Amino acid sequence: MLSAFRGRGPEQTCNTETLAGLLNLGQSEPRLLVRDGEALPEGGMAVNAYCLFCETGKCDFVAHAVKQVFECEAISPKQIQHTWDKGQYIDREHYLLPGYVFVYSEEEISNPQEIRRRLDRIIRCLRDTGMEYRLQGADEQFALMILRKGGVIGRTEVTETDGRFTITDETFEGIPVEILKVDRRNKRMKIEMLVANNKVQTWVEYEIVG
Repeated sequence: MLSAFRGRGPEQTCNTETLAGLLNLGQSEPRLLVRDGEALPEGGMAVNAYCLFCETGKCDFVAHAVKQVFECEAISPKQIQHTWDKGQYIDREHYLLPGYVFVYSEEEISNPQEIRRRLDRIIRCLRDTGMEYRLQGADEQFALMILRKGGVIGRTEVTETDGRFTITDETFEGIPVEILKVDRRNKRMKIEMLVANNKVQTWVEYEIVG
């Protein structure tokens, strides 16, 4: 059974009336979309997804605050990358989209700007190409894929034909992605993708398949 996370201090606690107004829940209890650390399974409940743009290096702070104050699931997506450290390769999590946090709610959030007003370190709530706060289309598909993967993706799957790479990884399916630069030695590529109507550049580790 899904359980709500309660705030532990007056500055982190949202009363039932405020939460109900924000999430448009009436008198019903808010419900999280995942248990701690457990991703929503395929074919799970309907989910509404939103995207916040935050100050650099504050994504995890914002995601944690959203969970505590508003009792919604929040994720700053990461990728596991093979990193050389102290004479050996180890797997470490790196931010996939630095500055971005996805917020998930079973009920549609009537006023996402309330999150920005209540919490520090959030620059703005992003809108999709249709100027809606609730993500739709490819943006929604990407956000829900991140949720199903528990917020952490593996190496990005690509194919190579005549020296040219094509991203085939399901995580990016439907999202406009352009490969800007390839570091063959370290198996990294710099990509530019469109997220919530914003162009984002980031480095991902790739794996050639097929």
